[in-house]
Amino acid sequence: MINHTVILLSFLFMLTPASAAFGSEDEGRGDLPAQQKALAERIEMLKHEQDFLLFQKTAFAADSKYLILSLGDGRGQFRYKNKILKDVRFKMRQRDAGRLKQGVVILSGKIESPPGRQALIFGKGLVLLIAGGRTAFTDVPVLFLGKRDFNSLFYALENGAQAYILP
Repeated sequence: MINHTVILLSFLFMLTPASAAFGSEDEGRGDLPAQQKALAERIEMLKHEQDFLLFQKTAFAADSKYLILSLGDGRGQFRYKNKILKDVRFKMRQRDAGRLKQGVVILSGKIESPPGRQALIFGKGLVLLIAGGRTAFTDVPVLFLGKRDFNSLFYALENGAQAYILP
């Protein structure tokens, strides 16, 4: 009786395709593009994180003041080495939301026109202004800060100072 059972089971096993017994090969392949996309996004996120950490390391070594701007929550930090000197809040124009890219920008100039019309210009990538003032900067993303926050940054930062933009 045991012989007949073994023969019957081996016969049934031979009739069953291997893919049905062990799972289809196509099951894993259907998820492959989604997995590749998730991995590519993860790699990109890690590259940005590495870039930010390298920025902090060089700013610490250079013994200079720098600015970190987080676009997601509208906050920034003015830092020296690893110490936070000032927390700032800012607002952004709606049209500028997608135009700012994550990374380093360098302060290239200050405009010292009449009070209330001053500006901090970070290359062609960013301008900081006092909130409530009119702006002639239409082709460059603009962040608006409160008067006290802006004045603190305006008089503390020098040309060549760096800022890092976080999403």
